[in-house]
Amino acid sequence: MEIRPATLDDYDALTALEAEVQAIHVEAMPHIYIPGGVYSRESYADLFATPGNFIVLAVEAGQAVGYMHYEVKTREASEFTLGSKSLHIHALSIKETERRKGYGEALMDYALARAAEHKVDRVTLDVGAFNKNAIAFYEKLGFAPAQIRMAYEL
Repeated sequence: MEIRPATLDDYDALTALEAEVQAIHVEAMPHIYIPGGVYSRESYADLFATPGNFIVLAVEAGQAVGYMHYEVKTREASEFTLGSKSLHIHALSIKETERRKGYGEALMDYALARAAEHKVDRVTLDVGAFNKNAIAFYEKLGFAPAQIRMAYEL
């Protein structure tokens, strides 16, 4: 398996992977998520051009089996917090037929290696409380809740 930087030429593969994870969100929270919602080609072009943003593909036998979008962020100190540098994983998706084959772990190992290269203080990500499989996956890798966002639906 190869992990390589994605390009705009990978748009179809990226959106196919993105659509699979979007479907999980739509099923759990149809009042929030849009069926079939994926980034436009223009949005990907903007992401590729934005410093600190990285999108990589996991490729096996010439086929995209997963992708990850992460961002290296610097937060200045404020009256309330110390300054910090983090790597935030915005998205991780493995093709449904390829899950539980180690591709997700490989992408996370890749992210942790990039975090070390960028000398960040922490790696962060968000996961929906409904997504028990993803929560278990991240916990297995050593991630733990750092902050809990609560909602009151009206």
